[in-house]
Formats: sequence, structure tokens, C-alpha cells
Amino acid sequence: MKIVKVGYVIVPNKQKTLNTEKLNKTVFGEYEFLMILIDPIIPLKEQEKVDILIHKAHDYFIEELKITEQSKLLAAMESFGSDAQNCQIPMIDSWMTISSMLDRVKIANILHQCQFQLNGIKVQSPQTVFIESGMSDPEFLDLMEQNNLKFPIMTKPSGGYLPKFRYDMSLHFSHNVKGFDKITDQFSQYIPCAIQQFHNHGGVLYKLYIIGEEWQVCSRPSIINLDRNNHEPIFFKSCTVSRKSGKCSISSKVGASHIPTSQACGLDREVLCKLISSLRNQMDFNLAGIDIIVDLTSSTYYVVDVNYFPGYKDVPDINSKFIKLLHQYAKKLNL
Repeated sequence: MKIVKVGYVIVPNKQKTLNTEKLNKTVFGEYEFLMILIDPIIPLKEQEKVDILIHKAHDYFIEELKITEQSKLLAAMESFGSDAQNCQIPMIDSWMTISSMLDRVKIANILHQCQFQLNGIKVQSPQTVFIESGMSDPEFLDLMEQNNLKFPIMTKPSGGYLPKFRYDMSLHFSHNVKGFDKITDQFSQYIPCAIQQFHNHGGVLYKLYIIGEEWQVCSRPSIINLDRNNHEPIFFKSCTVSRKSGKCSISSKVGASHIPTSQACGLDREVLCKLISSLRNQMDFNLAGIDIIVDLTSSTYYVVDVNYFPGYKDVPDINSKFIKLLHQYAKKLNL
């Protein structure tokens, strides 16, 4: 029996979801896995030596150390990553992969390269353009035309390292709204931001959770179908729209459900497998969440967001899936 020490940097609420205490001393195959809590602000050489490092350290720096400036957060993350590299401790996912998932500009470019069609289903990301400053209505409307955007449109923060820059979003239906001189005044507090095409999708968001070679689909409430003639902008936090309770004013009342890997349940399993493969060809990852909506008028799957190391609260039997990932990674490293 080989002992594999797994260092982890995970905030307390995620430790509960993964049940790290239960994972500790788990035997799987030829390995016994010991879970070692790591403090990311103490040099790794001064802590118990580990064989593998799994982390969501940026959450730790934000929630436990209360870092609120993006430059300080990036500096802390880069320091932690360099420390792990100097100590020759392999991370289950690299900081380069994590930072790409947290940056909407980078992930939009990656998703653009992962578009395909299979079994009569198109998979793509919504048309998106990024703006750095306000602009006049003629300039903005010209930008929309050049990028094949039509109302309604959604704004999303460009960066995603800090929660306050990730969840505040808005929907806009016209450039001519009473109380605003021009359309970019409607969302000036969010600039710089992404401007993305909004698609009605029946009020259902599909969350594709990936843990190594395993994946799981869960459905959540999403934004209700909206009348394109509505002229009042809508401001909301995306994290409240897809909660199981669906209590946000624009949330649908669709109930949450679980779709096991072995079943399609309305989504095409072969298409989802190819999507995961396409994304992995662009960036190597083991822990990710992919948000998908389906445009019911065209049966197009739109990938609207990608997140690193999501909560996995909706995933049954998360411990066994996690241990399988650790086993696969240990074998890959020939431990």
C-alpha cells in the first residue's frame, strides 16, 4: 500500500461539501490518501511535505484574508504558485488554467475555438464583445451591428478574480430608455465589461460538473423568457438567479434535478463529451463547471460560463468521484 499525501487549500464551506475528513485515510486501489490542510501564507517547505496539491487558494485569500484588490490577489496567487513549483509539488490544476477560467476575455477566446456541430446540435458561446469605456449610441449600435448583436443584450464583468467583479449583471432591451442619455450610461458602473447576446432558453440552466474523467449534469432555474419589447433595463446578481429556491424576480420556477453521467435526459451525452474534450484540448483541467443554456428555437447549446472548482453541492456521491480523480492523478505521476 502506497501512502499519497494530498495537500489542500479550500475554504471551510467547500471542505464541508467535499467532506475532507471523510476523504482522509481513504484506500482506493493501491493507494491510501491522507488529506493534509495547507496554509497558503506559510512557505510550503515549512509545512508537512505533500505529493499532490489541490486548491482554490484565490477563494481562501478573498474569504479568509479579506483581500479586495485584484492586483494583491494576483500577487498572492503567483507567489503561492511559485512556491509550489520551487518545492516541486504538482498541482492538480495549474494556475495558468485557473486564471484562464476566471478571466472572461480569455475564456471567451477559448470557447470561440471550441464551437462545433454534432448530431444536428450546434455548440457555441453567445456572441460577445468587450468594451473598455462608454461610447455614443451611434458608436455602440455600430459595434453591435459589426458583431451581429441584437437586443436584448446582457452585460457581464470582464474579470472574475474577485466575486464583486463576477456576479453583477444586467439586461438591456433598447438604446432609448428614459433617464439615460445613452445606452452605456445604463450600465456605466460595470464598464469595462462584456456585452453578450441574450437568448431565451425556457428558464433552465444546465450545470455540467467535471471531476477528472467523471461528469454530472444538474438543472437549475435560470432567467425567464423575456419580452424583447421590454425597454426597462434589469439589474441582477447571477448567483441569485440560479439558486434552487429561484426567489430572484427574474428566476423561473423550474425545479433543480440531477442527470447522471449515463443518461442524456434531454441533453445529448455525445455532444457533452465532445464539449469537454474540446475544452481540454485548449486548457488541461480536472475540476470545472460549465454553464449551458439551450435555445429552444434552434436547439443550439450555448456555453455561457466556465468556472474553476465549483461547489459540487448538486453532485451525488462527490467523495467517490473525488477519490477516483486523486487515484488517476497519482497513477499519472507514478507515485
